[in-house]
Amino acid sequence: MNKLVLGTAQLGLNYGVNNFQKKPSMNSSVKILNEAFSQGIRCLDTAESYGDAHSVIGEYHSLNPDKKFLIYDKISYIDKKKLQDFEKNIDDKLLKLNIDYLQGLMFHSASLFEQNEKLYSKMIELKKRGKIKKIGVSVYKNNEIINILNKGYAFDFIQIPFNVLDNEFQKKIVIEKMIKSNIEIHARSIFLQGIFYMDFDTFPEKLEPLKKYILAVKEICKENDCNIDDMLINYPKQKKYIKKIIFGIDNISQLEKNLNTYNKKSDISLDIVDKIKVKERDLLNPSLW
Repeated sequence: MNKLVLGTAQLGLNYGVNNFQKKPSMNSSVKILNEAFSQGIRCLDTAESYGDAHSVIGEYHSLNPDKKFLIYDKISYIDKKKLQDFEKNIDDKLLKLNIDYLQGLMFHSASLFEQNEKLYSKMIELKKRGKIKKIGVSVYKNNEIINILNKGYAFDFIQIPFNVLDNEFQKKIVIEKMIKSNIEIHARSIFLQGIFYMDFDTFPEKLEPLKKYILAVKEICKENDCNIDDMLINYPKQKKYIKKIIFGIDNISQLEKNLNTYNKKSDISLDIVDKIKVKERDLLNPSLW
C-alpha cells in the first residue's frame, strides 16, 4: 500500500472526462478520506487549482488530529506576491492543510517551472528547514523531462502520466534517464480520466483514434481472464521503478473497489502491454482534450 497516493482533484472540483457526478459534499469527502486512511492509504496528492481540496483535507485533519496524511502538493499558479513571500505562502498552506510540513511540493507543469525557476532555490531552502521533504515537478511530455534533466536541477521526484496506453514503450528513454539521475518516478493518469470505461457510443469525437487501442487492451484482458481494473491498476504496480501511483476516485465504492484490486495477488504478466504503440501521442495528454 506504500505505493498508493489518493488524488484529491475529484474532492475539490468536478473533474474527469468520464465523471458525471458532482464533487462530493464536505461530509462525504471527509468520509472518503477516513475510509482511505483506515484502509492503509497514507499519502494524498493535491494542488492549488483543485478547488476546495485543501479545505477538505484541512477539515479532515482538524476532525482527526491523530490521522494525518502525507501531502504532495502542486504549485498551480504564481503571482508577484507569491514570489516575494514564498515562505509565507507555504506557511499559509500548511495552516490550511493542518499539517507541519509538505511531504512533497511540485510545480504543476514544466512550463510553470521554466517561467519561475528562481523559486527552485527557495524550495531548496525550505527543504533544508524541514517545511518541505521533497521537491518535484509534474510533466506531460517526454521532452519536458529531458529539458529538466539537462539543466541539472536536483529534483527528488517527477510525476508523469503512465498507463497501459501511455506506457513503457512511450517513455522508456526518459524512464532510464530518471533512474540514472536517482529521481523518484510517480505515476498519474493510470485510468486516463476513465476513458477505458466509457461507452463507445458517447465517446468524444476528438478521441476516436484511441478506440482501437482500448479494444486491444480489452482483448489482452480477455486473453488473460482479467478485468479492465486488474489491467489498469496492476500495470504500474508491476513496474518496480514506479515509486508512487496516484489514483482518483469519485466515491467510497470506487475507493474500495480500487483497493481490493490493488491488494489482489496477480500472476498476470503485462509485458504485452508495452507492445501497444499509440501513434496519436497528443491524445494521451488529457490537458489537450
